[in-house]
Amino acid sequence: MANIILKCLQVGYLPTNCYILACSKTMEGMIIDPGILVGEEDRLIHTIDDLKVSLKFIVNTHGHPDHTSGNRAIKNHTHAQILVHELDAPLLVEPWLGTGDFGALQEPHRCPVCGRDEMLRLDVEDNRARMIADCGAVLIDAEVSPPADRTLRDGERIEFGCVTLEVLHTPGHTRGGISLYCEKEGMIFTGDTLFDGSWGRTDLPGSSEQKMIDSLNRLGCLPGQTTVYPGHGGHTAIGKEKKANPYM
Repeated sequence: MANIILKCLQVGYLPTNCYILACSKTMEGMIIDPGILVGEEDRLIHTIDDLKVSLKFIVNTHGHPDHTSGNRAIKNHTHAQILVHELDAPLLVEPWLGTGDFGALQEPHRCPVCGRDEMLRLDVEDNRARMIADCGAVLIDAEVSPPADRTLRDGERIEFGCVTLEVLHTPGHTRGGISLYCEKEGMIFTGDTLFDGSWGRTDLPGSSEQKMIDSLNRLGCLPGQTTVYPGHGGHTAIGKEKKANPYM
């Protein structure tokens, strides 16, 4: 990767892999999935400044808050454009839409922490969203993202300096999930579609197991030596996953 600067930081409560990617010649770059906790923004901003990257884009591989909650802080500091697939754009400004059916909060919902049917409370104040269950579990605590400056579709290209990334629409985890493929450097950022030995969950609103299988099969057509940088966990390779991942 002689022409690329790549930095991965684990951020947020899961944690999420946040990638800073830049052209080593022009120092123009982008950040992928800044899913920081409230109060964690200084660490990310200092890293961008220390690397001397001129940030052009904030790209979300999908609209879940553990991948988007740092959009506002990074945009305020760098004035970079927020990019997300058109089908996940609504999740930026209403991040709770992708985590449960909260249209009628007066009805109990199963809490993923305690496992019981709990009443949920949604608090939105000063661009901060918190979803709290009766048991005290905080299901969401995230800064609400500004709306997208540009929405993406399959086959579009994101370019900065000498770097070009192709947008691959890889739904399954969400309707608008994407992967970002850099053919020249043999690397792909897969968000919550493909992990090392696993794949993204398909039991959330907007998820689809069949679409996930189709997306994994599409990724499996890439060269085996392509390095996979997922949204969570360690990096892997397409060839390795074709041998170990039963859906590919």
